Amino acid sequence: MPGDPKECRENAKRCLEFAQTARTEADRERLEGLAQRWLALATDFEAANVLLGKWSSGPMNFSDDQVPTPSPSASKAIPRHTKQRPTP
Repeated sequence: MPGDPKECRENAKRCLEFAQTARTEADRERLEGLAQRWLALATDFEAANVLLGKWSSGPMNFSDDQVPTPSPSASKAIPRHTKQRPTP
């Protein structure tokens, strides 16, 4: 049985909160990357739940527009911080 999309989004939110107080740029980027993966996983779970619902309800007679697919826009939901370099 797939996981809980809500829990995945909560984990993404926590990663972003930790990223705000990260000590290094590398740590912040890692945490933001984890948040993106949690959001993508939430989308995957939602798609899986739709499919499981269709499979358990009988013959699979549904069109592609009824099944959510993992969206690349999930990664766009997280702003990428760009570190400004001092001008020489």
